[in-house]
Order: sequence, then structure tokens, then C-alpha cells
Amino acid sequence: MEAVADQLIQAMTHYGAALIEKSRLHAMEQAIFTKMAEPRCHAEINRDFIGKNAELILQKMGLSVPSTVKLGIVDVENGHPLLWTSR
Repeated sequence: MEAVADQLIQAMTHYGAALIEKSRLHAMEQAIFTKMAEPRCHAEINRDFIGKNAELILQKMGLSVPSTVKLGIVDVENGHPLLWTSR
């Protein structure tokens, strides 16, 4: 299963996604959520970022990425609110 995930990550970064190090996960949570949630629950999204590009959001985390980056990805456990939050 890890081989499939590794291939997906490789393909996504090849096509313009920025791979965020796990050590930056807390910064990502602080940037995109106004209220964090327990595992397997919905967190509250920072609505200021709705419709904004990935470069702006990643800058809020202290990362500098090219404007061509369309997506930031990070490897999290399957119960993490990043996977459960849809609104």
C-alpha cells in the first residue's frame, strides 16, 4: 500500500503539487483551520482562504513556493481532520 501512496505523491509533485514536510503539519493546521478538531472530526476552515491559490496559503505557513504550485500535500494519519473536513 505504501508503494501506491509513494507513486501518487511522486505523480502529484511532478504535476505541480508541493510536498509539505510532516514537521510543518502544525503550521499548516494553524493556517487553514480556525478551530482544530479531534481525530475523525471536521475542523473549522479559515474562510479567508476559500478561493485563494496554494501559494498564498503556503506563504501563510512561512513557505516560499512558485506561483505554479496548485496544491500543498502532506502525509497524515487516516483520522486527521485534514481528511475529514469538507467545508
